[in-house]
Amino acid sequence: MEGAHSVTLGLPGRSGRSERLFAALCLWLGLVAFGLVALMALERWREPGFDFRYFWLAGQIWAEGISPYGSTFTDAGARLIVEGHVPLIWPYPPNLWLPTLLLAPFDLLTGWHLWLCLNLAALPAASAILALGLPSGRMPGNGWQSPRLARLCLFCLHLALMATIETIQLSLYVGQISVFIYLGAALLVSGLAAGRGGRAVAGLAILCLKPQIGAVVVLALMISGRGGLRLAVRAVAVCVLLTIPPTLAKPSALLDWLHSVGSYDGVASANLPLAMSGIRHLVWASAGLDIGNLAAMATTLVVGAGLALHLRRSIRAEEADSGLAAADQAVIALLVVLAFAPLHIYDFTLFGMVVLTLAGSRGIGLTLGLLGAALCLRPSDLQIWLENGGPVSLFPGTTLATWGALFMLAAALMPRRRTAGRGRNGG
Repeated sequence: MEGAHSVTLGLPGRSGRSERLFAALCLWLGLVAFGLVALMALERWREPGFDFRYFWLAGQIWAEGISPYGSTFTDAGARLIVEGHVPLIWPYPPNLWLPTLLLAPFDLLTGWHLWLCLNLAALPAASAILALGLPSGRMPGNGWQSPRLARLCLFCLHLALMATIETIQLSLYVGQISVFIYLGAALLVSGLAAGRGGRAVAGLAILCLKPQIGAVVVLALMISGRGGLRLAVRAVAVCVLLTIPPTLAKPSALLDWLHSVGSYDGVASANLPLAMSGIRHLVWASAGLDIGNLAAMATTLVVGAGLALHLRRSIRAEEADSGLAAADQAVIALLVVLAFAPLHIYDFTLFGMVVLTLAGSRGIGLTLGLLGAALCLRPSDLQIWLENGGPVSLFPGTTLATWGALFMLAAALMPRRRTAGRGRNGG
């Protein structure tokens, strides 16, 4: 399919002995990179992450059959957390009830150990899902004597890349759910491309744990075709089911969450425009104006819907309802999220999915894509170097990462090489 949005991957063709040597090198790189990020996680073993405390505390409260929204959260924090940061407000949606409830049987430190281990496991799992789960038409292997070695190389190289980037390390450090969100994106895109509806639904439901991400992808899939629409409806139904228990605990849980989100905006430096990515950050950096998260999300949804309609029209009629077309829509929607939505730098774990759009790019598109990817690798380190050791703000790489996402989005929308392979309907 000639498209501006294909996620086809490619590795250079090799033969015999050189394939095995290259695979051994990739395996070594993957093991070393993952080992280093695991060692970094071990350094945090005795200090529960800043953000993890929110999830653990919410789980403790929900386990008592009450709602974490409102003053209950503040009171429980003062009672249950005796050392370190004590969260004051629960700004996350009710569909996080089940993931946080799984932490309820454990004390803070033990829960943190479990959380770190699950995050570390999710990292190679996502790379494995992509390397093993995408259909052969979207995988390396042409020109290889052993397609299995090609998939192994992709897995190892992808894992090495993801273990090296700043956003993964930051997410592990603070105990965010961003690595799980990245895993959800891998499940979604591979499930769509391979025609595995259950896998795709699970992935989209995980993405909806962060509504500012999930909402854009749901909208794009609803526009993509009948298969994408059916899948989006099923995922939304899963999210609704997950909100039933917290709603039974407090019928106003959804409204309380919206109120908490509004109250949380600007409550701390991490929620000011200098620390938030996307259109909100760029408007603030260029004009000194804070448009707020609501306007930023509205802009993101409009851009996402517009691009989804454009891509739907650019796809041939016989391919409009294919799983591959829906997968392409999902990847573009993820790029829109990174470029426009109000996120934090640790949410750029989604880079692991959108970097795949570089394969098949050419000319200006390839140049823009590589530049964007380079800006997203370690944006804070690059910004600090550019500042020449001067004072830096919280999440100093936010500007560079946002521009990187915009460049990658522009590159993904440019014409690229024709690719082979068709998938079953993702519905």
